[in-house]
Amino acid sequence: MSKSQFALIISAISIILLLFFFGRNTPLKETTGANNIGAANSFDIDAYSEEIKQKLMLKPRDSLSLLQSLVSKRKPDSLNIIYLQQIAGIWENNSNFALASDFYRRVATVDSVATRWELAGDKLFEAYKISSDSLLRNYLLTNAVDAYTNVVLLDTSLIEPKIKLASLHVDELQNTMAGVTLLLGVVKKQPQHLAANLILGRLSLVSGQFDKAKKRLNTVLSVEPENTEALLFLAGVYEQTNETDKAIEYYKKCKALIKNPTIKQNIDKYLNKLINK
Repeated sequence: MSKSQFALIISAISIILLLFFFGRNTPLKETTGANNIGAANSFDIDAYSEEIKQKLMLKPRDSLSLLQSLVSKRKPDSLNIIYLQQIAGIWENNSNFALASDFYRRVATVDSVATRWELAGDKLFEAYKISSDSLLRNYLLTNAVDAYTNVVLLDTSLIEPKIKLASLHVDELQNTMAGVTLLLGVVKKQPQHLAANLILGRLSLVSGQFDKAKKRLNTVLSVEPENTEALLFLAGVYEQTNETDKAIEYYKKCKALIKNPTIKQNIDKYLNKLINK
């Protein structure tokens, strides 16, 4: 499994805990993401940038003002891209990753190629995960979705951006069908793709499609037998289908591989309930 794939699916651990230790097995709520889009459109990123800029030390503040002035005086070109990248770097050096990510997005709007848009999407999503302001988060998420969408449109052969976009639709926007459509396209081309099968397996479990879940998760395990997420999800499938012995077996396999003590404790509690049925 690549680092990018693992980074995407490891975040599912919180969902795993909800699924198996709080008993959720109903279909996910479907939305269009309209609320997020509306909130993003109402957020004035330039006003926010100016507000934060005034709180910076004199040197970075003056550098930002100069670069912004240079950008505003030029038509979009290669030099403009350099200025925008320098602005992004200043914001990163001052630990404002939200504003930095927005300037990576602006670079991509000038030089609209797949690699630029994917980098922008990565930066926007990383900033979204650590931001606390709800309006800013919606702005970042909406633009991350737009960035990955642009990647997919510009280069249909790329797989990882489709996984990233599908994950945002499924886990952040609850726009499940859009995510599933993307994932099914991935597994049609790469039937054993780990991240795509893992997410599809998890969704099948949540929606009660247990045969489909088994197929997807066993595909993951056929390639990566010690994939803890797949083991844990499959244990949940067997528990839901009253195959208690297999559920216990897979919970134990998962527990032996997991290092997080909190998750181990939760698995122990669940094992005790199954064993003492």
